Amino acid sequence: MRKILKISALILTACAALWLPCPPRADGAAQRGSGDGGGPQFALRDFDAVYALDAPFEGRIYKVRLSSEIFSRVRQSYRRDLAIFNASGDVVPFALAVAEDGYAEAPPYEAERFSSPLFPLPEPESGFSEGRVTIRTDNSGRVIEVGGGGKTARVGTDRILYLIDMSAAPTGGGNYEGTIAGYRIELPIEGQSDTLANASVYASNSLRDWENLSAWDKIGENEPLVHLKRGDARVSSGVIEAAGGEARYLLIEMTGKGNVISGDAEISVLRKIAAAPPEPDGASFDGIASSDGDFIYDTGGAYPADEINFALKSPGILRVTAQSREEGGEWRTRFEAPISFIKGPDGEARNGPFSTRGRPDRHWRLKTGNSPAVEPPTMQIFWRPREAVFLAQGKPPYTLAVGSEKTLPSPENPDLMGEALSRVTEGDMLEAKIAGEVSNDSVETRQAKTGPGDKKWPRYAVWGTLTGCALLMSWIAWRLMGKNDHAA
Repeated sequence: MRKILKISALILTACAALWLPCPPRADGAAQRGSGDGGGPQFALRDFDAVYALDAPFEGRIYKVRLSSEIFSRVRQSYRRDLAIFNASGDVVPFALAVAEDGYAEAPPYEAERFSSPLFPLPEPESGFSEGRVTIRTDNSGRVIEVGGGGKTARVGTDRILYLIDMSAAPTGGGNYEGTIAGYRIELPIEGQSDTLANASVYASNSLRDWENLSAWDKIGENEPLVHLKRGDARVSSGVIEAAGGEARYLLIEMTGKGNVISGDAEISVLRKIAAAPPEPDGASFDGIASSDGDFIYDTGGAYPADEINFALKSPGILRVTAQSREEGGEWRTRFEAPISFIKGPDGEARNGPFSTRGRPDRHWRLKTGNSPAVEPPTMQIFWRPREAVFLAQGKPPYTLAVGSEKTLPSPENPDLMGEALSRVTEGDMLEAKIAGEVSNDSVETRQAKTGPGDKKWPRYAVWGTLTGCALLMSWIAWRLMGKNDHAA
């Protein structure tokens, strides 16, 4: 009987062990991670601040600009204690990068529009030649008439050529690179008879060599020209898109069913807008004077300082040695240089910023040696805009967490994201906005409701197992008690 009781106790203990939750990890890290082999992982509770991201689509690639506020919450380095989580509390794959293209929402091209006459060219008998085509121009050199050659272009022909003189095209200026990206040509086909044709566009800087169109640059091919009218209904499309560089003349070859078009073509010259480099982000900090005459600065975070400047508050010249260190690290010299503030009749002159190559150090110090005591200069940090590019993996909503003092491996995965982004263009990325700070408690409560541990069937299964074990033990005990009674 004692053996039976021992076996029963062991079975009940094992079943109870299945029911008990797993003890938390000693390091407090998340049990679920980004798939790096099951090592220690960051969890949302490890971070000081959590921000909701406006990124609603699962499976898309997003980029989110890291603001000055984000860097001010960093405790170690923005490459170490910054992570992006999904709704289940898993770190999603992400990488940090310089925002090379900035976040300006300007269009890539700007159109300059002008009108130009369409000159139908004579139909060739055996090809064009310079001596057989007469071109009259005005005093500015602009084409005003084309004639001579063979038969004039006729209605219903399968092939009609038009010449466009581009001398009246705007010359650019303003915020342009000066490079022409292409042309949009609108032909006046409305009001004509039925047109079902295609157009090819050729460009040249010379009217010579009419015999062979291959001598011209083809910048548009098989653009549809349609104008159909049936009763009160009609379909009309006479816009030709052509890519190419600067040209003095355009030649349009129209093939198919159509009539000779008279009138002016409306032409838009598409010029690339000069891409201004993104304005650097920045932050300013006041220093305090130490007992030995040095100036000490604490940024309170970790900014990716590409450049740093020290602005004197009163006129003078001060030679300084600039040093910096990470939290808990040693001071290291970054540069030695004079800083100056000079006032003159023509205004003020100051020293420019110094390159610091993205140093994320929190603490800075200016050593002044035996220079006369002055008020601590203002420290100005500048950096190119930084962004986190992440794959929206797992269910939304997604959150950005920053600021942790845990010494865990960085959650960033630049190698994986680099490979994933190798065939992704900038246009394939969506911009995620930071929707505002949220509390860790509210996010973890949501994760508890949506995470994989919210299902109740394991609990019911364990209780069923425990009940079954109890019934089995009762049946065995009852049988044994019956045998003992018979034996007695």
